Amino acid sequence: MRSWILWIPGKPVPKGRPRFYKGHALTPKATHDYEKRIKMAWADKYGFDFIENDDITIKVEAHSKTANRCDVDNYLKIVLDGLQGAAYENDNKITFAQILKRKVDTPEEEGMRIFIVTGLLDS
Repeated sequence: MRSWILWIPGKPVPKGRPRFYKGHALTPKATHDYEKRIKMAWADKYGFDFIENDDITIKVEAHSKTANRCDVDNYLKIVLDGLQGAAYENDNKITFAQILKRKVDTPEEEGMRIFIVTGLLDS
């Protein structure tokens, strides 16, 4: 079993809904930028060597002053999409996911913590 931990400081951004314009789906800029930030944080720490395992567990903790306003699934989705092409080839390799949103008091405490292990975690 291998494990990876990544901390992305700053206010977490939940995945935004695509907007449709003239028949095309457009990803919101904030979503695109945060997914890129996740991907680059991973690459800076671990490079672009994919996790070669068909049984990946991911745990995401979103620490935010406004955490109560966002749905947990949108925090998870932005992380899964942000790590695709960096930590793993496709997020269909994820077999178990856990998400926690935690309200914090100061901007210095805000951030996204990502834990990945091959295999299953004991909750």
